[in-house]
Order: sequence, then structure tokens, then C-alpha cells
Amino acid sequence: MLKKIHISVGDLNGISAELLLTNHNKLLKICQPFYHTSLTMLSQASQLLNIPLPNNLSVVPIKDVYKITPAKTTIKSGYHSFCSFESAVNNTLIDKNSSLLTMPISKKSWDMANIKYLGHTDYFRQNIDENVVMMLGCDKHYVMLYSDHIPLRQVPTTINEFGLIDFLYKLASYLKEKTNQIKVLGINPHAGEEGLIGDEDLVIKKAIKKVNQKIENNMFSGPFPADSYFYLAQQNSITNYTVAIYHDQGLIGVKTLYFDQSIQVSLGLPFLRTSPDHGPAFDIAYKNNKDKSSILATSYLNAINYLVC
Repeated sequence: MLKKIHISVGDLNGISAELLLTNHNKLLKICQPFYHTSLTMLSQASQLLNIPLPNNLSVVPIKDVYKITPAKTTIKSGYHSFCSFESAVNNTLIDKNSSLLTMPISKKSWDMANIKYLGHTDYFRQNIDENVVMMLGCDKHYVMLYSDHIPLRQVPTTINEFGLIDFLYKLASYLKEKTNQIKVLGINPHAGEEGLIGDEDLVIKKAIKKVNQKIENNMFSGPFPADSYFYLAQQNSITNYTVAIYHDQGLIGVKTLYFDQSIQVSLGLPFLRTSPDHGPAFDIAYKNNKDKSSILATSYLNAINYLVC
């Protein structure tokens, strides 16, 4: 029997509907997709896109219905995307043999709809497990984020030995079946030059040593200078798992190298969850830009394949 995948449809004012409708038959060959929305919403999207509505869709109905406004952040689109997400999460929790895929939302639309969460990961941390870790990338290179959606000025305040040890120890337990080598980036230029350029990297180095002792395995190494790291990693295949200290430090490297292939994975949940690693793409939504939408479709299908494989 094919695996069940619960799919939250994301912001239907964006690119999600096009990706879902055009790739539905591909999904049927590898999984059982359940779309958390309504046939009314998908039918409306199919008419706007001039894409036939598949007659074999499995829909978990969301009562909230609104008029799609292409490429706009709206209260109604934010509310519908949240209702879809919460329904998909709850069904995945009930059905132990299923997994979750979340399509891109607009954080602005969630805010406009008075949704109190900053996004999917914030919801997971507040309602399921506060230890959830964001991992982004593809099989060629995954990046785990020590700090994620916080202002850059706050990042240095998060760097303390206890927090780093706790984070790296969690990663060791989450990834021990996948890898025995994880490299950790520094935060300052040249990874601090042994304390000449800030002392944060000395804290990172100490935390790495203590975690390796605790797990009795030299799984972690570093810190490494971030400016040259991704080039060298790509050239030398030194590892395909990296810890970045803050969001853009890791994501710039991964998205530059593997933009069309990257996905997001939530580590630490009681079920598998992935998402395409891009936003709602309002700039191309409902414009039938096949070249650009096909690039995003690669990320979408990679996210599905991660759940199935």
C-alpha cells in the first residue's frame, strides 16, 4: 500500500495550487495524497489557471472558502492556509502511518489573520515539541539551523555553551542513522581567528568538544570559516551535513548551489514533515510561467520523495 501524505495547501493566492494540480498524477504513482482544503477552492484555482481539475482528488474538507486573489496577501488567504495546516497536522498525528507536507504560506497573511504563530516551525515548537530543528537542502547538502527566524542582531546573544551543547546533542540523536560527520560553521570572519575576532567561536569550539565526548564519537567538527565553506564542501565533498549558526549563513550557500532542489525538513517531530524550500512565489502566481513554476516543482517533488523513501 502506498504511503499516505497529508498536504496543507499553503497560501492559495500563491503558487501552491499550480504545483498541486499539475503534479497530482505524478504523486498518485508514489503515494496517497490528501489535500486539506475544499473542492470549491481547487476548482476555483483550476479555472484561474486554465488547468483541468483532476477527478481523482482526495480532499479533507476545510469549510472556510474565499475568493482567490492572485499574488495578494490577504486575511482570508492567511486564515485558510492556517486552517489547512492545522487540519493536516492533526490528521497526521492521528494516522501514525502517514506523513506531512506543508506548502508555502505567507507569514504576512498569517499575521493579518491574527494567527499567533510566526510560521510552521513556530507552531510545531509551541504545540508539539519545542526541540524541533529546521534542516534545509537536498541529499547533496543539508544545513541545520542553530538559530532560525530571529533578527540578525539577536544571533550573538544565542551563542552560549549550554545552548550549543543541547542543540548539537539533539542533532546527534536525530541524525545518527544518517551520518557520522557534521561540520559546524563559525560566526565571525575566519571563524574568529582563535579569539582575535570575537570570542563566540571559542564557545562553539568548546561545545563541539564536549558534545563529542558526551556521545563518544567525533561526529562534530569545527568551527569552520563560513565565507569559503560551501565552495570547498562542494568541490571536495567533505560532508553533506552542516550546522549554520544563523539563518542566512546557511541558506545563502544551499540556495545558491541547490535552489531548485532544496526542501525543508523538521527534525524532532513524531512524524516526518517536509516542505518545498521556497515561499508562495507571488511574482509568478497564476501567470502560467511554466519555466519558473517547473523549477519550483522540482523542490515540491523532492519534498514528497523524502517522505516516501
